[in-house]
Amino acid sequence: MQKWQKIAAAAGVVLLIAAGGMAAHLYAGRKATEAFDEAQRAKWESQGQQGRVVGKQEIDYAMFSDNEFDYGRAYSRPQLFKENRILYDGKHYVRHTGIKAILLLGVDRKAGDFLEERLPVDQGQADAIYLLAYNTSRNSVKILQIPRDTMSVMHNTDDTGKDDGMKVDGLTMAFNSGDGVTLSCERACEATGFMLGGLTMDHYMVGDINVITDLNDLLGGVTVTVPRDGMETVDPAFVKGAKVTLHGPQAERFVRARDVKVDNSALYRMGQHKAYMMGFQRRLKQCMKNDSRIVDRMFDTVGNDMMTDMKRPEYTELTLSLLASGQDLMDGDFLVLPGEPKPTQTHGEDVYDDYYPHYADINRMVLDLFYYPTD
Repeated sequence: MQKWQKIAAAAGVVLLIAAGGMAAHLYAGRKATEAFDEAQRAKWESQGQQGRVVGKQEIDYAMFSDNEFDYGRAYSRPQLFKENRILYDGKHYVRHTGIKAILLLGVDRKAGDFLEERLPVDQGQADAIYLLAYNTSRNSVKILQIPRDTMSVMHNTDDTGKDDGMKVDGLTMAFNSGDGVTLSCERACEATGFMLGGLTMDHYMVGDINVITDLNDLLGGVTVTVPRDGMETVDPAFVKGAKVTLHGPQAERFVRARDVKVDNSALYRMGQHKAYMMGFQRRLKQCMKNDSRIVDRMFDTVGNDMMTDMKRPEYTELTLSLLASGQDLMDGDFLVLPGEPKPTQTHGEDVYDDYYPHYADINRMVLDLFYYPTD
């Protein structure tokens, strides 16, 4: 046994002995804390509070927050961000109305008209999920990458489209709990917002992943840096660290590539999405110097493969504003939803890659992105 291992073992014995003397005290303290917490929860829930005040006492939502996840707790996730003003960890926060929450979904679905209503079995799943925090006063963005397997509460729909209550499942499934069009978009927003603690989506944009090749070639190719090992099995040019200008089907191969035999491969694939988005923005800004209508032509290209609750002038202006802001997307502009991959969770007889959200860390992230402290 090495010296540091002996020290660690000795320290462990000391702590174990000390724990014997402290156990009764800690147990009593923990039970008292649990009892107080449960009493506060019961009082809060019995009065149907989505707000801040129970009687004369203001609710500090931090007391309901930790990073432990289970299916039961997913249903009772406090919806603190339904409020414009909240108390969290002893500080007051106010929703920043100039920062918009825009949900972006890339949906992989069967061939056919993207904008037609479909039964759930044909609607496809949201393979790419992003939350855009768009600061309208600064024309800047932060992009929250949300793993497709993040667990949340959503509508449970059978193969015929019949709504059968609620369930906890990966967010990728929320889109196909609707009609394939508007209702599916709304339910994806609802499930994402619930997981985030009640944050309301200001807008959504949903696109067909299959249009990547068309957009890529419209710009004359997009240059990326290959982010990880193993991608050369998809394309010999995809060697980690190599700079590759993607043309034709290469773009879709780059964005989609993952080894389904590897646990959490969809989670690791988000690095490719980030690399492509950064490269796409750089190339689009270059194209604008020679073609002032490139953004219009881009949206013309995807017009029949995109759904949004924004009008054409709104999302065109948003895109142009971001391009004109001078902000080049960098690594620091991308965030990953705090959580923990759980690749061996079983649902019936099947095994899936689940991603357990860490609610306490998510609360802090939402506060940083969409709220400001007033104290």
